[in-house]
Amino acid sequence: MLLQAVAEAAARLDPALVVRYAEEPEYREAGGRAQLSLLGRRLVSGGGFWDPAYGRPGTGDASVLAAAYADGEGNHYLHRLAYLAHDPDSPVDPATQQCRAVAALARELLLPAVRVETNGIGRFLPALLKREMGRAGAPCAVVEHTSRQSKPLRILGALEPALAARRLHAHEAVFRTPFPAEMAAWRPDAPNGVRDDALDALAGCLLAEPVRLPLVPPAPRGAVAGWRGG
Repeated sequence: MLLQAVAEAAARLDPALVVRYAEEPEYREAGGRAQLSLLGRRLVSGGGFWDPAYGRPGTGDASVLAAAYADGEGNHYLHRLAYLAHDPDSPVDPATQQCRAVAALARELLLPAVRVETNGIGRFLPALLKREMGRAGAPCAVVEHTSRQSKPLRILGALEPALAARRLHAHEAVFRTPFPAEMAAWRPDAPNGVRDDALDALAGCLLAEPVRLPLVPPAPRGAVAGWRGG
């Protein structure tokens, strides 16, 4: 793996704090109920977040779909990070091409929902994506999402706590994308042109999840003396 030097001041988000794994989710049905597990842990939620773009491949912002799961212990698993592209010479329009790719991934990964960033160019995408979900046979809800917070604050608010608690996991396939380099080079005051599309998509996944903490059984009554006496 080729490593590139990154200025120390830029390393606000350290890729080394992401827990790496190689396993795939395991689906099974027990007692008439479906279950999805990963690394021996039962998954309780999951979904995708799509930050779309329509520029020609290799130029402008990247169109990125992040797909993640969560377990009951507060761990997050970034399982796929798809940098979507389209064929400019195809008779199918770019938006439909990308919606078909998102629908295919949603079906493959059993995603219950995909949120679509509707700021700007994404306004008409949810209806188009719903159509392609139906055509692909993917039982996945499409949720419109409008961001009202600045992108740097979204990224920091989502990723920093997960990294500090070592609760952000990522599949090894994610490390074969531009994501690690994008993560290492990012900083809140980065000038325009610094890539952050994947970070923004991942932040959307994490912020959509409720905060979960492991359940701790209460201490037996009388195990600790009350400090107030009486």
